[in-house]
Amino acid sequence: MLAMEKLLRPITIAVVLCTLLCIAISADSEEQFHPDKARFFCDSSIVYFPHGKVGLIFDTAECINCRQSLPEWRFIGDLKVDSIIYIDSTLPLTEENQIADIEINSPGLRRILENSNAYKIAKSFPEAVPEDTLFWDSVRVKWHILPDISKYYTIRFDEAVEMDSVINWLRSVPDIRKIEKIWIPPEPE
Repeated sequence: MLAMEKLLRPITIAVVLCTLLCIAISADSEEQFHPDKARFFCDSSIVYFPHGKVGLIFDTAECINCRQSLPEWRFIGDLKVDSIIYIDSTLPLTEENQIADIEINSPGLRRILENSNAYKIAKSFPEAVPEDTLFWDSVRVKWHILPDISKYYTIRFDEAVEMDSVINWLRSVPDIRKIEKIWIPPEPE
């Protein structure tokens, strides 16, 4: 038991110091978060990208009568899609490269993306899959359940937005469980 306490003491001190450092950094200034990005966690039924496809880039230019002049496969709700992001590339949307299997099933999320001039929505961790949540620890000789990072998505806006308002809007969407601003690490001195 004494050996365990000796092992845990430096870890506890390190955790406390890291926490204090994070608090000091967060108290330093408001300019530490991206003004045009937010990350959220949701059920996979709200946003669905099939394997290999990890995001969408929207055409945010104003287009009067776009719905009438463009084919329906160019849109998700009222969002005009410009490109599909794959794990290793980004391809422009074409008739052969459609978004038929990509889904944004939440009307609330689609409305937020439309009203806040969203430029892009993508998986935050493109390579993550839901099956990656079980991990065998050979040192402790037991299984651990890891967080499912495959359900984190990042939204990027066409321009700086009032991020606190966007985060409050996202909180009103059912099944979105965690919303956060994206921190900008300080430049090394």
